[in-house]
Amino acid sequence: MVGFAGSLDERKGVPLLMAAWTRVLEAWAGEPPLLRLAGEGPLRPALATWRAGLRDPGSVELAGWVRDMPAFHGSLALLAAPSRYEGFGLAAAEAGACGRPVVATRVSSLPEVVLDGQTGLLVPPDDAAALAAAILRLLGDPGLRRRLGAAAAAHIRTDFDRAAMLSRLEDLLRPAPRLREAT
Repeated sequence: MVGFAGSLDERKGVPLLMAAWTRVLEAWAGEPPLLRLAGEGPLRPALATWRAGLRDPGSVELAGWVRDMPAFHGSLALLAAPSRYEGFGLAAAEAGACGRPVVATRVSSLPEVVLDGQTGLLVPPDDAAALAAAILRLLGDPGLRRRLGAAAAAHIRTDFDRAAMLSRLEDLLRPAPRLREAT
């Protein structure tokens, strides 16, 4: 199962995910994988229409709001984070913390959360073919998924734990030393 968690809108790359998932289904042999989308937003009606037009509408689940995100992430093989821009990439960090690799676009803070080839795979923004290829690569290689997922959990534990984040925030908020004015 491939997951998505976030607002169902343009900013989060939902149209890109729709185009990529269509490609995944076209390339997949056998019973199709499931795309499970957690969240609500203005593109939900468009998603429902798109899903109805797929050759296998059951390959997409609109889960709505999900209260237990660790259980959601734990049920996945991987998370897709196709955002056009991000503030932090919380869903990617949560999936990583749950030991799941992430396929994400190379935008905003996502390359800090998802280390390309180490904890997940990064693809160019607005490139449905690259997103589909990365998803297919991970779906087809359970060993790679396990390695990337284990590395993702370690990366999030080490680089994004509470103490590390508070230390970075303190550094950011600490006033810069004043330069002595020339006399």
